[in-house]
Amino acid sequence: MNINKNLVYIEIINDKGGNIDKGTERKIENTMIIEDYKRCSGDEIEDIVNIYNFSSIYLKEGIERLKNVHKIRNKKPKLIIAAPSNNIVRLAERYLNKIGCNVMVAEYRNGLEIEDMKNLVLEEDGDLGILYSEDCERIALTDGFNIVQDEKYYLLSLLIGFKTGEIKEAVIPYNFPRIVEKIAKKYNSKTIYTKSNISDLIQTIVNKELDFQFVLSFDGIWATGKIIDYIVDNDIVLNKLLQELPEYFYFKKEIPCKWDNKGNIIRRLTEDRKEGVELKEGIRFIDDKGWALIIPDEEKPRFNLYIEGNDEEYAEELWEKYDNKIRRLLKD
Repeated sequence: MNINKNLVYIEIINDKGGNIDKGTERKIENTMIIEDYKRCSGDEIEDIVNIYNFSSIYLKEGIERLKNVHKIRNKKPKLIIAAPSNNIVRLAERYLNKIGCNVMVAEYRNGLEIEDMKNLVLEEDGDLGILYSEDCERIALTDGFNIVQDEKYYLLSLLIGFKTGEIKEAVIPYNFPRIVEKIAKKYNSKTIYTKSNISDLIQTIVNKELDFQFVLSFDGIWATGKIIDYIVDNDIVLNKLLQELPEYFYFKKEIPCKWDNKGNIIRRLTEDRKEGVELKEGIRFIDDKGWALIIPDEEKPRFNLYIEGNDEEYAEELWEKYDNKIRRLLKD
């Protein structure tokens, strides 16, 4: 969760509040590079619309979405939070204090990881540690023993949604562990797969009006409130909740390659095997013990390799097999 302060990050949002797709992004980039546009005059630039006291409106709306604020205020869970952005950590502190939590803000040092928060939770006898990302869209959790981030966090949020009935149809990135299907089936819910990039994922969630999944996936502050609301209402600790997640064996790996090698490698991998192959995004090889997914990265000169196996040994076997295969093809 490190920030490169020498870079400027620009995100363009569409009319539904989701990130624009990669195709539109590339069109804008190309238009800017070749300057294929008319410059407008100063009087054509619209005025900035300021929404005053927006943070208070945001906090109020976030509190109203919770069902058990009175229980949280009675229990007063002790939370330790940190974030790269001072604005984010202060907003999170205000929100969590308002719903009744006892909040301690940890000093964010460059390179602070959830492992550091884990140790801090133990030292301070806290109930939960939360590390927010720089844009507050992602969070990592710890109870001092377990670490919940990335895929495990996404699985946990879906589990809560399935158990409460808030999610009956979940949008899943194509590169995600298929163990999610087992969880969904247990709670009579469905899964819909979308491309792995953020714009497709957000757009599908927005189009399906899956508010609960959107909050837990892309609003770290409100997501924290939702998780605490569930834990307190059900009188359950994080460790117990995590035990409800099935065991899974999933790996991710990045393999460097030249930009102009991507299409050739995918084509040769496709020719190599005809059965048990999906071409919905990149190329996915499937057998009865696991799968391997190879996706050319959209922004960097590399392949992203995703592996899931029925057991750790087979997952590592798949990993080694396809890593070696791609590297061999790159040398030919």
